[in-house]
Amino acid sequence: MSLKLYGANVCPFVHRVRLVLAEKQVDHEYVAIDLRHKPDWYHRVLPTGRVPLLEHNGSRIWESSILCEYLEDAFATPALLSSSPIERAEVRLFIDWSSTHIVSGFYKLLSAQDPVAQEQHKEALTSSLREFDTRLGQKSGPFLQSRLSLADFEIYPWFERWAVLEHYRAFPLPENLENLKNWLTALEASRSVKGLRESDDFFVEQYRDYAVGERVPT
Repeated sequence: MSLKLYGANVCPFVHRVRLVLAEKQVDHEYVAIDLRHKPDWYHRVLPTGRVPLLEHNGSRIWESSILCEYLEDAFATPALLSSSPIERAEVRLFIDWSSTHIVSGFYKLLSAQDPVAQEQHKEALTSSLREFDTRLGQKSGPFLQSRLSLADFEIYPWFERWAVLEHYRAFPLPENLENLKNWLTALEASRSVKGLRESDDFFVEQYRDYAVGERVPT
């Protein structure tokens, strides 16, 4: 087999890449890494010890967004980026925005131990979710483009893990975000998302150390 992905099921950055591989139905080997006890051999494969890492035809590529675009370039169908330069730019801009606002907000809230700081992070994250809902409302369908794209797959993993924020920080997804709700429903109905979905209990257990200040999962 010429394509191998090193990752961990708990990791949303790995999840991004696995969703793209699943959507494109790319045959590959998946090597699960224990993030709490990374094997010495993995540090020899990638000195930083980070996941995900892709080996393809003798080359190694890492960083989740770069990997997703690499897979889009290497495996043409189904296309997850438009042929339109402006639409491709819009996808990249959204991924950048979501990393700065939603992904960062998720970790800031989960890692905050002080109740005052937690409330501040809840307010900021709520504002970002409302902006996301507004962006979705500007589209004609449930997705961030006319059909499923890298933009959807690259932000979805944190929403699958939202039970972690609800459990440890009493922060469920806010009500009255109908566009966001429709987006999630459409994604959760997709073959790729259903095929890789983990339970809420799995994430709650895996993120316990992170929530109490003993960071492990990413």
